[in-house]
Amino acid sequence: MSEKTLRFGIGGMHCVMCAKSCELALKSSRGVKNVSVNYATSDAILYVDETFDREEAIKKIERLGYSVHLDMRDIGSSIDRMSLVRFIVGFAFSAISMILMHFYHINIFAAPSGIVFVLIASILTIFISYPIFIATYQNLKIPNLSMDVMYSLGIGVSFLSSIFGYAGLISEEFVMFDTSVMLGSFLMLGRFMEERSKIQAQSSIVKLMKIQPIKANLITEEGGEENTKEIDVKNIRKGDKLLVRASERIPVDGIVIDGSAYVDTSMITGENLPQSVNSGDMVIGGSINLDGTLRVECTAAGEESVLSRIIRISMDARSKRPSIERISDRLIKYFIPVVLILSLISFIYWYFVAGMSLSISLSFFISTIVVACPCALGLAVPSAVSVGIGKASELGILVKDASVIEKAYEIDTVVFDKTGTITEGKMNIDRIISTSEFTEEDLLKIAFSFERYSVHPIAEAITKEAKNRGITYFEVKDAKVYGGKGVSGEIEGSKYYVGSHKFIKETLPDIRVDGVGENTVVYIADSKRVLGYIGLSDEIDSEMKGLVGELKAKGLKVILLSGDKKDVVERVAREIGVDESYFEQMPDDKANRIVEIRKAGHKILFVGDGINDAPSLLVSDIGVAIGKGTDIAIESGDVVLMNRSLNLIKVFFELSKKVMNRIKLNLFWAIFYNALMIPFAMGLLYSISGAIFKPEYSALAMVFSSISVMLISLSLKFYKPIIWQNK
Repeated sequence: MSEKTLRFGIGGMHCVMCAKSCELALKSSRGVKNVSVNYATSDAILYVDETFDREEAIKKIERLGYSVHLDMRDIGSSIDRMSLVRFIVGFAFSAISMILMHFYHINIFAAPSGIVFVLIASILTIFISYPIFIATYQNLKIPNLSMDVMYSLGIGVSFLSSIFGYAGLISEEFVMFDTSVMLGSFLMLGRFMEERSKIQAQSSIVKLMKIQPIKANLITEEGGEENTKEIDVKNIRKGDKLLVRASERIPVDGIVIDGSAYVDTSMITGENLPQSVNSGDMVIGGSINLDGTLRVECTAAGEESVLSRIIRISMDARSKRPSIERISDRLIKYFIPVVLILSLISFIYWYFVAGMSLSISLSFFISTIVVACPCALGLAVPSAVSVGIGKASELGILVKDASVIEKAYEIDTVVFDKTGTITEGKMNIDRIISTSEFTEEDLLKIAFSFERYSVHPIAEAITKEAKNRGITYFEVKDAKVYGGKGVSGEIEGSKYYVGSHKFIKETLPDIRVDGVGENTVVYIADSKRVLGYIGLSDEIDSEMKGLVGELKAKGLKVILLSGDKKDVVERVAREIGVDESYFEQMPDDKANRIVEIRKAGHKILFVGDGINDAPSLLVSDIGVAIGKGTDIAIESGDVVLMNRSLNLIKVFFELSKKVMNRIKLNLFWAIFYNALMIPFAMGLLYSISGAIFKPEYSALAMVFSSISVMLISLSLKFYKPIIWQNK
């Protein structure tokens, strides 16, 4: 039975136990194999089979009092602004009550006007705390002991004791309607502020969702005339031709078939400078055509587009949890039962042992329940991860697995591939030398015939040169590819071999193959002799030397792996200053070399172009693929650099360190807050100073705790890489 993955947003979750309630409800739905609900990012990921009923799952969530957003772009609408209204109303009533009672010494609850204030207070308590009471009812049906249950217990005790005190059933000292109103008000304020903060944490991904165009201009031909008509982007198919005018967003990934323009890709690749595109160039859906008119043929649309894949990968990354999150998970698991027990211990001690009045003992009980904050623990890791991944995306770094942020802390060795990674990846043919009767054009034609389908930089250079010279290609029969070495096949009845020095020597051991200097060389041979060779060069990336120096200054070992011959690799190694270099490394050799280094106890980050480095990317602790926004690199590695700036490696290390520092600070603060404030609320403050930590103060402290964690995480949004601070 086939399985698929679904994702939707859930609005209205206010604590980690809310997420737990949603998980339990969804797991009980037909066809759900597994589910993960993330409180910090307000979304659910479901792994379902063919029997899954989406409507049934949605109804289960809605019955719990939460909202469902099938379009994640609507996540901003999940803010319950009524929470703010409830806070303002409750705060106004409490403020007026306190002014009248404390400054004018008027007992507003005394007859004859008292009944009016009691009715107002009762109505406001129900109005303000209604969402909490409803959530409590829904959680108790599951059953699930959430913070809403605890809050309802605190509000309910203070409200009912006030009713009984006003009715004369117990002492008047229990009349504390203002406490129940203020308690609910501060909790509502906390909900509103926390929801705002959570949405800010997701703003980077929401922005990417919102730049996805909805409409496009389809080019049609009727009666030999070209026309355009506006259609929904979801109806575009591969091969459709589209017209993109100046200032419009390019609707899909495609190839420019006519026109030229400057295109802004900054939202997708992090590249700030506009890119010049002309006929034959690839463009990314969601980027902006700044000037000119383009005709674009669609190569990928919908879920297959680069932008959709980036959004999907970014959202998946947030759902993959770093191991450090297990600390908060273990604490949260026992948090609420422990707090409830401590609350009861506090009440029992002060009432039965210390002989305090029932009202004061209840106040300690309520304060302990309310001041406890598992939400700060639940937000500590995922909020920082979510903001960090979003910030990385803005800078042009696509993080595919949140755990690599934690792993980056342990890296001690950085390994670079050469061609297309530390070099510009735009190889040029320097010379074509014939060692036989074959002309330059003959040699280039043979090489072009073999290399025209490859995407390797060497093959692209040969293809480009052949096309510039107007050279066509032969049809190749029985082509055989030797991974990372070369290729052989038959052309017009003769066998030819095209590849590296090592490939020719291994494949044709009986013929002479001379070395020809430090440049990259492609040899062309038949079964008896070398016919000639093509010399290529590739400029080393201008950022590479500085990057290697800074990585080494941080105590990291830098290694270069390359399939090129010894002379070329050693020259490049000297120029950029790496610690070690290895030459004539085939894709499998590179992977084996990395495995050996890891077995020696090193943690490796490997940087490759994502084309023929898949084995190395997989066996490294962290695999980083350098992409160009539209190539295979998006599907490679744990991290993808969406533009060619190698300084993004340094930015990745910098940002990872900052995210981990925020996580540790969040965890420290959440644990320190609860360790300090729970004893204070239980009566420690009273024992020290004689002051009672009132329930409303507890509610305000709890709000401050959660918001502090979110603000610490949101500070990552202001991070600017050191290398760009002076630009």
